[in-house]
Amino acid sequence: MRFLRVAGLVVSVGLVSSFGGPLGCSSDPAPAPAPGATAVLDPSADFAAEGAFFDVPYPSDLRLDAKGAPDVASYPNPALAIIDQFKKMARERKGFPVVSVAYFRFDKPLAPRGEKDVIAGKDAPIVLVDVDEKSPDRGKTYPLVATTPNPDGYVPEFLLAVAPRPGVLLSPGRTYAYVVRSGAKDADGNALKPSAAMQKLAKGESPGGARGDAMVPLYTKLFTTLDTLGIPRDDVAHATVFTTGDMVADTAALTKTLSEATSPPLKDFALETIPSLANAPFCHVTAKITLPQFQKGKPPFDTEGLFELGPDGLPVKQRDEDVSVSISIPKKEMPQKGFPVVVFYHGSGGLAREFIDGGTKGDPYEVWPGATMANMGFAMAGASLPISPERVPGAKDYDYLNLNNTPAMRDTFRQGIVESRILLTALTKAEIPKSVLDGCQGASLPAGATSYKLDLERLSVQGQSMGGMYTNMVSAVEPRIEAAVPTGAGGYWTYFALRTDVLPNSYNLLRLLIGTREEVTFMHPALHLIETAWEAIDPIVSTPRLSREPLPGHPVRHVYEPVGKGDSYFTTDIYDAMALGYGHPQAGADIWPTMKPALDLVGLGQKVDYPVKANAKGSGGKPYTGVVVQYDNDNGAFDGHGIYRRVEAVRYQYGCFHTTYRKNGVPVVPAPAKLGTPCPE
Repeated sequence: MRFLRVAGLVVSVGLVSSFGGPLGCSSDPAPAPAPGATAVLDPSADFAAEGAFFDVPYPSDLRLDAKGAPDVASYPNPALAIIDQFKKMARERKGFPVVSVAYFRFDKPLAPRGEKDVIAGKDAPIVLVDVDEKSPDRGKTYPLVATTPNPDGYVPEFLLAVAPRPGVLLSPGRTYAYVVRSGAKDADGNALKPSAAMQKLAKGESPGGARGDAMVPLYTKLFTTLDTLGIPRDDVAHATVFTTGDMVADTAALTKTLSEATSPPLKDFALETIPSLANAPFCHVTAKITLPQFQKGKPPFDTEGLFELGPDGLPVKQRDEDVSVSISIPKKEMPQKGFPVVVFYHGSGGLAREFIDGGTKGDPYEVWPGATMANMGFAMAGASLPISPERVPGAKDYDYLNLNNTPAMRDTFRQGIVESRILLTALTKAEIPKSVLDGCQGASLPAGATSYKLDLERLSVQGQSMGGMYTNMVSAVEPRIEAAVPTGAGGYWTYFALRTDVLPNSYNLLRLLIGTREEVTFMHPALHLIETAWEAIDPIVSTPRLSREPLPGHPVRHVYEPVGKGDSYFTTDIYDAMALGYGHPQAGADIWPTMKPALDLVGLGQKVDYPVKANAKGSGGKPYTGVVVQYDNDNGAFDGHGIYRRVEAVRYQYGCFHTTYRKNGVPVVPAPAKLGTPCPE
């Protein structure tokens, strides 16, 4: 039968050819299709079918489930249980990440692209644009990067991955569009072609199919915005429209509810008297606090480790844990309302006492923040964070990453945020009996006072490494915090993990985790799935919420961000991205050259002069002090991760930042100088 059909076709073609066309009428031969790869956009795609997930671009508001979560049920997975876990976690959030990546499929190979090649401006071949009708930034475009990843168990042939330049974060709760224009080119240099569905959408028509009608209002937002930018509708080869979620707001609401459900006091106050602190400018008081634990299982959570939700949708308390607290009391007379305080978050593998003398990290007390701030009249306070060696004996520097059970990291950090908010309340109420400090000469009380107190007015916080991450994340959700000093503080988990030197061979370990032998970037679909699941605890996501876009009712916070060259944890690429996230300019010398071009992309390349004071504008136009300062590591003489204690100028700058904020309500970052130099106001 097949032969007869073919034979009949041959005869028919022959007859048509002999007579010059049907009924003998002459006609020109049908034109050959124009060259160029064609976009794949199937309004009736069955995402559950093998290889069909990318038959519609991702992300897209067409791909949200009934609860508003990303529909990743059919996200590609080469049969790995851990990917199934991350898919489940991604479905527990609302909206798409502000740390965005988009995927577009075509029917032929595309022109290759590298992740470091920035694509910027409305005339670029690929555009990311705000299309939200309620947005003050509608029509604004954002700098991009793109790759054409090699096929593997996640990546189909001819896929284009696109993302904002790392550090460029989208606003929460806002609608955006990625647009791939015809000029993006295929591998042969031909213009890209739109699908039949996109051609109809460009005319405001439904392309039919199961999702066709739903596409029309979505793409109308896009095309009406492109009209205002002068981008021709017929120049759009591929596009997607999506709305971001707000994981910072979600984390704020969750941790507020959990932290306000209990109010444990500080207890078991004791004075530590050891020879190494005999001449310190402070008295070291230790204490305990009993904190509720919400992670299921046993630390360090090689299994389990996630919150278990109860009928009310809130995490169920699993147990209580006594946690160590350290407080440095200056050897001075206490002000009537109590000592002003800086709350400190220790680094990975650190202890509550890290700001006192480093704990197990060595170096004399003089270089640690407790001494710097005591000499300026400040107390400091800090608690042992989750997976600290004080709480998990033998815990190593990076055990907080839960490398044997990576999904648990999300709730390890959320647990730490809950604890940090509870600690602030306890510090506000703390009264250290006079008798506890009777053995520490120099500390004293004003007339009529019977106990030592801490004054959290104009509260500023500081943290190092992992603690710098907490500084960003806790500050973004805690309205009592008004100023922050994150040091050695990175972020963007899936970008950082491919670059860090702290985990040997981390690049290949990550490929092993996701089960691919191909080269990967942070734009790989498996890594973006992980980022989607982890976004609630990605420090870079919190950076714009400190000053530029704080949560409703929160202050516009001041930020001093010193960053070091030769940092064993975070590369200069990461610090460039973090500076973009905060959205504040640079002061001081260029120790490495790539930060300025990055800041230039968003109009922040012009340096500010010292002293830096109220130099930026945050939400509502409110002025704030915000600056990033680069430092050298003395040509490799020390790890640049430790500039907060290795470089005297950094200690002077953060000391003046805290002091001037407490005194005047506007912090000042002075030019580098020796400790003891008067702080400019």
